[in-house]
Amino acid sequence: MEDQGIYEPLRWMFEKARRDGLWFFSSYQRMWFSPSELERHQRNGRFRWGPVNWVLKNPQERILELMLERTKSMREIASIHQRRETERD
Repeated sequence: MEDQGIYEPLRWMFEKARRDGLWFFSSYQRMWFSPSELERHQRNGRFRWGPVNWVLKNPQERILELMLERTKSMREIASIHQRRETERD
């Protein structure tokens, strides 16, 4: 596939993301990309969406979301195990 480079309307966002350590987030698709990842995809003709489709966010936000989801999942697992044991009694 032809190398298409960075989608020009996003150039300023790539510069800010690299400068400030931010990642691209698409709320519509709930996807996160580092600047390098999105650039690689765009070079292959993918995710060449305008700036309105992207928000620059600190990737730590996603890490915290995942940690919270893990905690909730672990609590639910423990609850299910406890309830199963209660049913056996």
